[in-house]
Amino acid sequence: MVADLLRRCGLFLGPDNKLMGANDSNLMGHFEHREFLEINQALLKYLGGSWENPPVSRPGWEEDPALNNFAREAQLLLETFADSSHWGWKEPRTTILLPFWKRLIPNLHFIICIRNPLEVARSIAKRDGLSLSAAAYLWNLYTKAAIRDTANCRRVLTFYENYFDNPREEVNKVVNFCDLKMPTEWSLVEQSISANLRNQATNVSELLDETLIPTEYKLWYLALRAVAHDEAIPGGDERITMDRISIAAEKLLRLMHIFSTEQEVARLQDAIARKDQEWSTRIVHELACKDRRISELKRDNDRLQLFSDAVRETRLYRIYHRFIRPLRGYGANKYP
Repeated sequence: MVADLLRRCGLFLGPDNKLMGANDSNLMGHFEHREFLEINQALLKYLGGSWENPPVSRPGWEEDPALNNFAREAQLLLETFADSSHWGWKEPRTTILLPFWKRLIPNLHFIICIRNPLEVARSIAKRDGLSLSAAAYLWNLYTKAAIRDTANCRRVLTFYENYFDNPREEVNKVVNFCDLKMPTEWSLVEQSISANLRNQATNVSELLDETLIPTEYKLWYLALRAVAHDEAIPGGDERITMDRISIAAEKLLRLMHIFSTEQEVARLQDAIARKDQEWSTRIVHELACKDRRISELKRDNDRLQLFSDAVRETRLYRIYHRFIRPLRGYGANKYP
């Protein structure tokens, strides 16, 4: 949607025959340049991942000389835009490959499109068959990568819901950011913003109630929205507003990292505490069982001792009556 409206306002995305068209999941078209898509797919595959299974890359991975072939191919593609004063591209995989593209194109500007994670997750789950939790994980990963890897770059955050709640203000924001001009006919832009194509529409309450979306993701999204709202200067300099929101978003990302780390530490501490409790309970139980066994063995030993004494006494009694007593009687008769 954002790519289409910017295209209508003069942003060159490449020749029409190079752009992905419409399909069942996107009736208006994708407006993604096929060659950017092919490079990104090949690069992700080389790195051992894909868009739905992003690779875990070490810092500085984009400097690897093994990527020179990808860089040359990308450079040839970028040269096709050399004659355009206002150009750009939209291809979601770029979000997790930003270090590579930033190395090739200095002073890149970024439009970061943000949407309710529940809407995104439902859309991906419906289109690609992923679980809701897996799709939400991708939303979180891509959104954080977008903020992290555009640090110190000129950027603007734009929220999907705003195009339906206050379309003129949101469109003006991204159009001015790109140094474009609004068409004289608003209807030309309005065609890109169709409520009928909004297949997944949810409110904040639905997001908060969805148990398959982790709390961390909910807080991340709501905090981004709050930052964009609170840092805006009504009627003020738009550039200053963008800078303030950009700085606040970076601070928020760092805070979310701390929050995530603290949560992980808390989970580990809870796990250790639970394990300690389990072992303590088990040890107490084992000691109690051992004490009971010792008591039982002691009782058994006492019983055996009594039995042994009784047997000994019984045997002595029998020996006396069988052997000793007759001898005493014999002696008494023979030797009075």
